[in-house]
Amino acid sequence: MLQRQGAPPVAPVVAFKPAATLTTLTLGELDDYARDRPDWMTDPALSAATRRDLMDLLRWARRGAPAPMDPCRPFTCADLVAQSATDRRDLEVFARASQRKDSAEPPDGTTALADAVKLGGTIRELETRLPKADLHRGLGGTDEAKAELGVLSGSGRAADLASYFRRAHAYLEADTGRDSKSYREWGADPAAYIGKVPDVRNLHRFQEALLKQLITNRADRSRSKPLLIILHTGTDHNGAFHDDAQLTDVVTNAANLALMIEGATTLEAAGARLTALARTYGQAGRVKQVMLAGHGGPTGIELAGRPGAPDSAASDAPGTTSRRRTERFIRGLVAVMAPGPDARIVLNACLTAAEPVADNLPANPALARATILHSLTTNPSIATLIRNMAGGRTVEGNVASVGPGSYITAAGELHQTIPGDEAAASTNPADYVEKGHEPEGAARSLVVLWARDAAAATAAMTARKGHGFTSYGDVVIAEIFDVFESTGDISGLARVAEQSSRGLSEFHDSDHQTPGEIWGMENAAAFESKLAPKIRAIGSIGAGGRVALDQVRLGPDPTRVAAITGIVQAATSLDALRKHLSDEWLATRIVDLLPHASAAAPTRAHIMLGGATWPHAHTEGFFRANAGGGTRLRPPAGESVDRLTDADPSENTILTKLGIVRTAPTPPAAGGGAVAAVESLSKVGRTTPAWLNVREGPDLATARVDVLPRGARIDIIGQSGAWFAVLFGGHMRYVSKRYVVVLP
Repeated sequence: MLQRQGAPPVAPVVAFKPAATLTTLTLGELDDYARDRPDWMTDPALSAATRRDLMDLLRWARRGAPAPMDPCRPFTCADLVAQSATDRRDLEVFARASQRKDSAEPPDGTTALADAVKLGGTIRELETRLPKADLHRGLGGTDEAKAELGVLSGSGRAADLASYFRRAHAYLEADTGRDSKSYREWGADPAAYIGKVPDVRNLHRFQEALLKQLITNRADRSRSKPLLIILHTGTDHNGAFHDDAQLTDVVTNAANLALMIEGATTLEAAGARLTALARTYGQAGRVKQVMLAGHGGPTGIELAGRPGAPDSAASDAPGTTSRRRTERFIRGLVAVMAPGPDARIVLNACLTAAEPVADNLPANPALARATILHSLTTNPSIATLIRNMAGGRTVEGNVASVGPGSYITAAGELHQTIPGDEAAASTNPADYVEKGHEPEGAARSLVVLWARDAAAATAAMTARKGHGFTSYGDVVIAEIFDVFESTGDISGLARVAEQSSRGLSEFHDSDHQTPGEIWGMENAAAFESKLAPKIRAIGSIGAGGRVALDQVRLGPDPTRVAAITGIVQAATSLDALRKHLSDEWLATRIVDLLPHASAAAPTRAHIMLGGATWPHAHTEGFFRANAGGGTRLRPPAGESVDRLTDADPSENTILTKLGIVRTAPTPPAAGGGAVAAVESLSKVGRTTPAWLNVREGPDLATARVDVLPRGARIDIIGQSGAWFAVLFGGHMRYVSKRYVVVLP
């Protein structure tokens, strides 16, 4: 039996908006209006057609998991109502992709409906042909990849791209969107080469002249030229190995017969193919020169694998599985190479000749030196390991993270030159300490040089100051060297070299300004504590770099709370800083960043930081305190939560998660009755009993105005306690929830 319930207190009722203006509202404005005035559709000034159109629109926008509402809030109701069924379907895809983040992702801040529809259609086309995980990796997750999706959508080539990647088994991998960009900008269609270039998977990453020459070279079994083989990884997480004209120069150089193996799935498979090609095409069954190309580091180089799971040749600790696999690979490689120093192995990769250093050296300088020198012998760089096993053949690598260079001389000899960072290929660490431009390479080189000859290290640092280098990388190097010179802390230098220098190398790039890039700077030790303010003072890192660094330093330095708050307060909205903020790092001092005592009168920064850390338990508590027992959040005067957080999360999302029901007072029914607090809904239901009373208010004491038969279809426009508010005869009336089935 239904129990009688007391009437809620009377409160002011929001006035109807002028009927003629409702279709000019954005969807977000209509949603807010409906929540403030749940019986908005009972305005007698509304035409029946407009009423039905807007009710259907709200029902669509509020339905589903996730519902389309939040991504579609900027779009005008009139434009949404006028959509075709096809456009509405594509808009649903846009909204879903914006929120689930498991496929291609639209660019943030999409406010034009036509753009959203086109993006949704593009994503739908792509998803019919390619796995969502591939699309998310190559066209989602980063601002660059999202922007590329926008360009691809405008090009009209999405279906062709998806068909190519599926047929070629190519990798849509680069988180910069570069695989899509390379396909679009290739000139002709790389699909024309599918099946024509053996052992090459990712055709779109290479110039057409290179592919044509590879086809020609495969047909040449005369053995009239020395054989050169490029063993190229198929995994390229950031698109660094695309459209390399210098690699084309290697293949087209007339002095050699150049072949390429690209995209092997395992190191063993790559080695087996190299051996087979050497036996078939090499003079005396041997290869004269080999280029190993892939992403690298001091202890390894990617040569095979799949996106997200590269397979590397690695100089890990002796006896490990990876080291044994690598040594077998090197032995197999050397076995099919011509002898002598004219036989060359060139590692086209970053940092492969930079020696690994320990990030936990003893504080005692003598012990630290002994530890470094021992490590250089037992745990060498991957380039050193190959050189040690190469039997007198020439081996080249790079001591720094480098961009494309030139790889071959006019006479056909493999040799790397990196324009603008020529010292990167030097085998003498003093050269890079003095003349290098990349922070990780410089820091690692200084550690090695100091261990071998401290006086030479000091001389190289002194000589460097005379060159007047001013690039971003040079400034970072100067700051690292300055801290080392002032402290003599080799342990700190080695720690920064191993943990932070790579991230610092790219920290001037907005897309790399995240706490995770420079996680090692969290260390409370003196070296990092002295270095952090020096890095923060570099103007080119901007607000994004400073707020990322400040988050990493939150643990050891509580003054970063005020610094972060100030940067966020100055931002136009959360989207301006979103990619630089990490809920995990902010959680270090979230109690100080979001003090519950300030919740009743928050700043702009508080609301934005709440959005950035949502739904952390402390953040939930902050917003609950901000609501103050009411049914709305209370941002600073003149602001809205949705504007500050860019509706991600929206106010309604926050309230729903908190279990706060956003209700609004409604006017008494004609002829009397109490004002009811109603939560706006947009649903359809059917009645289940033989007959169901329709009442003026959500109370058995109110008058019965009519009855509904079993199976009657009703528009549910709200709820209040145990009652549904329904549209009945042009008015808001009430029926018991118990006897209504909500339809999907």
